[in-house]
Amino acid sequence: MLIAIMSLGLVLSGTSKSEGAGPVKLVFSNWLPPMNPVSKGFEEWAKDFEARTGGRYKVDVQHGGVLAGIPQSYDVVRSGVADFSDIITQDVEKPFPLTDIPGLPFFHQPAEVYTKAWFNNVYKKGYLDKEFSDVKLVFQFVAMGEDFLSAKPVNSVADLKGLKVVIGGGPTKAKLTKSLGAVGVFGGPPDAYMMLQKGIAEAIFIAGLGLKEFHWDEFIHYIIDPLRVGSVIHTVAMNKNTYNKMPDDVKAIIEDMNAHGQYSLKMASSFETIYRSVLQTWLDEGGKLIKWSEEEKTELNEAAALLWKEWIGTQEAKGVPARKVINEYYNGLKALGAENPALGYTPGR
Repeated sequence: MLIAIMSLGLVLSGTSKSEGAGPVKLVFSNWLPPMNPVSKGFEEWAKDFEARTGGRYKVDVQHGGVLAGIPQSYDVVRSGVADFSDIITQDVEKPFPLTDIPGLPFFHQPAEVYTKAWFNNVYKKGYLDKEFSDVKLVFQFVAMGEDFLSAKPVNSVADLKGLKVVIGGGPTKAKLTKSLGAVGVFGGPPDAYMMLQKGIAEAIFIAGLGLKEFHWDEFIHYIIDPLRVGSVIHTVAMNKNTYNKMPDDVKAIIEDMNAHGQYSLKMASSFETIYRSVLQTWLDEGGKLIKWSEEEKTELNEAAALLWKEWIGTQEAKGVPARKVINEYYNGLKALGAENPALGYTPGR
């Protein structure tokens, strides 16, 4: 499969990089569909880059996973099949522990808040995974938070016992689901509809964007508010050889385009706009947000606290500054108005 993808990549990008008349052609691998607003954002970035280079470069954004799906999103750019790629690190084989941090049980926040906290407190301070050394980072952004969506009311931890839940990737969702007595069934957003339809699952632990995009709303009637935790970080990266061959002034353009988080925030805002629209429509049509008593939330916090302890201990044993970076992100969220940023975690405890 990868050989076939690489061959296609050479046809689309490799041969176009030879010396000659016209702009240098580069390929951007995007697994999202072409009409997605984030895909439009990638196209905008490409046009902006082309204009800033005075037309010396042309970027062809390949949508819909033509070059690679999410699991191959890192390998496709590392190997040079694509010159740029939107990488979902939590769903690729290579570990990216620091970039997994937004996927820990941080409470739901607007994507712009997530992204601003990440950019200012983590990215700009250089807390980057060493695993990124094989590619060139262009920018990162944090998408909307995850939702716990259910076909029936869930008002307590007791109601979670035995509940069959579709879960995607992420560092702790599967463990949190299991620790609460629910049964996790791995699947992506398109799989969830079929699982609900066939009775394989009764709930979904994935962002509610799929309520309309994948028609989950035919089965899902509730969002469980205290379990709206975790999010997904997107990393746009370049092939390192492509970057190294660029003139210094073009390299400077790449750096300047997100020097203040311009595109990071723009992409986050695109995701948040779609999400808010979908959620409001679902609520207007009768969907309900279920809140829990303080007593029930205490039990949730206790379960989540054990996961934080385990994850931090595992990473720090490998030399990863997990607690330090988590605290940076936590404090960044708090500074932006998140009164209680995380389920089961407070710095210093």
